[in-house]
Amino acid sequence: MLSIQSVNCVVIDIFSITLPESVESVRVFMPCTFTLNSRFDTDLQGDPKGIWHKDGTKEYHTVFDSTTPENNKIKGKIREDLRMKNCTTIFNSVNEADSGRYYFKIEAGELRYTYRTASVSINVRGDLFCSAVSPCPTEPPTLTWSPLPTNSSQEQNQNIRFISSQLSFITTYLHHKLGFICTATCWRTMAPKKPSALLFYMFYAPRNMSVSVSPSGPVMWGRSMTLNCNSDGNPAVNYTWYKENGEQMETGPSLTITETNDTYSGLYYCRAQNQHGAQDSSVQLGIHCDYKVGIL
Repeated sequence: MLSIQSVNCVVIDIFSITLPESVESVRVFMPCTFTLNSRFDTDLQGDPKGIWHKDGTKEYHTVFDSTTPENNKIKGKIREDLRMKNCTTIFNSVNEADSGRYYFKIEAGELRYTYRTASVSINVRGDLFCSAVSPCPTEPPTLTWSPLPTNSSQEQNQNIRFISSQLSFITTYLHHKLGFICTATCWRTMAPKKPSALLFYMFYAPRNMSVSVSPSGPVMWGRSMTLNCNSDGNPAVNYTWYKENGEQMETGPSLTITETNDTYSGLYYCRAQNQHGAQDSSVQLGIHCDYKVGIL
């Protein structure tokens, strides 16, 4: 099922891209065209490369590169000719973890441009199935689901012996470990049978990220301090710490400095990452001197 809600077209410095606002499918078809500054037309006629970023525009957000299909996190292809400014793309067999916002980047010769102000949202629907014996075809039991997610739909099918129900909804990380119950109610007795329950598991990129400093308050010269990084993701998230110059400091959710001095002042980044994506958060450290005034 494919749903295109509206068209998003943004123009900045002669660069523009036209994308659907959102699509819902297991096999995603994304119509896409772009324009660029005319001085790059010659570059585009060489060997252009189309790149898709997910949930951000940094290099580690890359999930698709038209020149390295075997290494892509999401399999697919650019269906049309990039030299004709057509970036229409097909993604094959996306799953719940692939839901998110996607940004397009074009590379050719000296051209390196990411269309940051226009993106397409890919929403993957989850399906749950429930069935019950229907001993009397003229009075089949009723199947009901609980809870009912927002924008969900239900479809029931019946044959001579069984009745089944399919619950479809757009999955998000909020559905992770959410319990769903399917209950069959017989018309003859109006009594519900023992319900069937299942636990819904979602895979998703890190989100809800935060960085804290312990102990709280000003960081004093010569004291010990710890930076803590927290994030929610499934499967488990790996953490890496960096300084603002890109130097990698440590791996793990905590970074401890046993004796601070002015060389530790600056911006610190924590990157949370799993196979479905990554997210950054930062904290600014300033080291304070603890001056003591005495009378001689």
